[in-house]
Amino acid sequence: MPTAPPKPCRRCRRPTRNKGGLCDACRARRKAQRRNVEPKKATRPFYGTARWKKVRSMYLRDHPLCEMCQANGRATVATLVDHIVEIEDGGAELDMDNLMSLCTRCHASKTKRMAVARSRGEEAVSSLVEELMVVRGHIMPL
Repeated sequence: MPTAPPKPCRRCRRPTRNKGGLCDACRARRKAQRRNVEPKKATRPFYGTARWKKVRSMYLRDHPLCEMCQANGRATVATLVDHIVEIEDGGAELDMDNLMSLCTRCHASKTKRMAVARSRGEEAVSSLVEELMVVRGHIMPL
């Protein structure tokens, strides 16, 4: 029985009969790239504790709407409880004044902004934390 003619590789356009559409060289390169990608950041064991789960559920019960959305005039259901001053930056783990309820979108935005601020230095992190405290209602804006 005759074999099918080779098709061009999806990446380099070299002829191949491989199933995924990639030639052997491109397949090996892709496998090596996947190995070099950093693994997903491991979750802290703290977030699996009964104490955190209880504090989290109490906070969401008391603050069911996303606090950042509320500050912008929107009403969105909160699904996450986040630390304003992150634990790795010295924030208190179970202090209700260090928590804020967020929707998924605002949590992703806050996390990204915090990473950028952290790369810019201590002053930028302090500025962002102060901004979040204003949103949270702990500090009155000047």
